[in-house]
Amino acid sequence: MKCLVTGGGGFVGKAVALRLRLAGHEVCSLSRGSYPELEQHGIRSFQGDISGDRSTLREAFEGIELVFHVAAKVEMWGPKDDFYRV
Repeated sequence: MKCLVTGGGGFVGKAVALRLRLAGHEVCSLSRGSYPELEQHGIRSFQGDISGDRSTLREAFEGIELVFHVAAKVEMWGPKDDFYRV
């Protein structure tokens, strides 16, 4: 199955992505940063912001059958709308 993990560079997202890959799934990751260690495990990485980078989102979601949305805004401050966008 082709899966996408949002927040794949984070603590939880990376664990989910690696576990899915070990289970034999085709895995893509969407993160704000670059994580070459994921690609070493055969995970395709997309760098972008889940809250507004539409062109990267379209590319990352192409052909995806299952999404694990574990991206998060971890700061405890900021406008409430920022939390809802993620």
